[in-house]
Amino acid sequence: MGKHEKRAYLEAIRNRYCRANRTDQGKIPDKFCSVCGYQRKYAIRLLGCKSPKLFGYERFDNLKRVKPMNALYAKEWSQLQHHCCPTLKLKTKGRDGARYRKQYYAPETPYQRVMVCESVSDDTKSKLRILRDSLNPFDLRQQINAKLRTLFSMVEVTSVVRQRS
Repeated sequence: MGKHEKRAYLEAIRNRYCRANRTDQGKIPDKFCSVCGYQRKYAIRLLGCKSPKLFGYERFDNLKRVKPMNALYAKEWSQLQHHCCPTLKLKTKGRDGARYRKQYYAPETPYQRVMVCESVSDDTKSKLRILRDSLNPFDLRQQINAKLRTLFSMVEVTSVVRQRS
């Protein structure tokens, strides 16, 4: 099985893996490993539900697409990530024998961290509060998907690049 066939097979079963319950998620990597010849841990990492990048693996070789891509990252994507998506921040990392133990703070969005910070001025916090109140995560996601559809419609389909819907 070639590299492109493995990639196509991975894309075909990734959605099924992400939607499966716990017992089925244990069986899907075994079948994937037997077909592709990967080790189980590597297969689980490949099947993970997070996409590696916003734009995927397609090649965007036209400079006309750079401006809309940068605009998408600068506006909608950054607003969604900074105001709506909580992340973990590492509190401590210590060694316990041969293992490392990590402790994290409670998940917070970057917006929440800025609002707690004392070094940020009240004027800036009020501007951010107004921006946060005007945002709707569902509308942001729809705007992102609409812009992605227009960007992917500009990509020429080759044997390596697949068309996104």
